[in-house]
Amino acid sequence: MPELQASGPTMHQDVNQIVAQVLAGVEDALGASFIAMYLGGSLATGAFNPETSDIDFLVVTGSDVTDDLAARLRRAHDRITAGPSEWAKKLEGLYVPLDTLRTRRASTQCCAYLGVGGWFGAVPYQSDWILQLHLVREHGIVVAGPDPKVLIDPITPVDLRDSCEAIMRDWEPLLDDREKFDAEYQAYTVLTMCRMLYTLEHSAIIPKAAAAAWAKERYGSRWGALIDRAAAWRHDRPFDHLDEVLDLLRYTIDRSRAENRS
Repeated sequence: MPELQASGPTMHQDVNQIVAQVLAGVEDALGASFIAMYLGGSLATGAFNPETSDIDFLVVTGSDVTDDLAARLRRAHDRITAGPSEWAKKLEGLYVPLDTLRTRRASTQCCAYLGVGGWFGAVPYQSDWILQLHLVREHGIVVAGPDPKVLIDPITPVDLRDSCEAIMRDWEPLLDDREKFDAEYQAYTVLTMCRMLYTLEHSAIIPKAAAAAWAKERYGSRWGALIDRAAAWRHDRPFDHLDEVLDLLRYTIDRSRAENRS
């Protein structure tokens, strides 16, 4: 079984400890089907915040996760979730077969998924999974296995725009669901739309803070103050700017459609 170096894959020792537990449990559960494990999300982009971030990971498997393998993985994750680490319930991971990475044909497939809080099961591939693959390919942290570029083929600007459009189709029904937008979700929406707009324009993924700074410069006359408020928002503080938030959401939906028609 490959071992993490003493320093671990990140600069955060407590994160390295939980990642080592996940790696050991996953390798034991998957056996010969284990190929690689990578860290994505804020750890990969360099925007990790110990107070607010989760630990996102991707495991590449040599075959589909069968019922037997899923049961073994569930038991491994249950043990980790029940452990003392504060990170045990802040893990989020995808298990993707190598063939799916190669073909990216996931429209009718499900993947094994670990959700924040410890839920484990099979879920359909979400609209943002291509963006996640791009992030792992370009910036992912290797926990075990080869460089992710060996396993994940280049993701084109068209792939990214298609993924952004699919994501924004998922967001569109929220235009008529004002009750969902509490303070936290309003701030989250603003920062997420900043990232979507950046990806649509530059075919790249950057941290939310960097995307917010870019969007403020790009759209400052219209949404600069809103972006500042979202970037500065903290839990338990008010955020009541829903009309502006929905205006930005509507614009991003329209922009994603326009990009795909161009």
